[in-house]
Amino acid sequence: MKPDETKSDQPTPEQLLKLLDVQIAEQRRRKKNSAGRRAILLAVGFIIIFGGLLAALLLFQYMSQELPRRPKQGTEAVSE
Repeated sequence: MKPDETKSDQPTPEQLLKLLDVQIAEQRRRKKNSAGRRAILLAVGFIIIFGGLLAALLLFQYMSQELPRRPKQGTEAVSE
């Protein structure tokens, strides 16, 4: 038997542990970066929603001023 035939293609337990450590470190690094991104995304989303609410309020106020006004019937009787 040749020495190459006795070796398997599977990694050793030590290699698997090192690979797992590398993957965990990479995942922690991504999670740390994503927390800052999430905070920025939430802040931007809040600003957009608040801006839209303010714009809708201003539009409603403008449109309500443009509505035709009916004269109050109680004031006509008093002026006569």
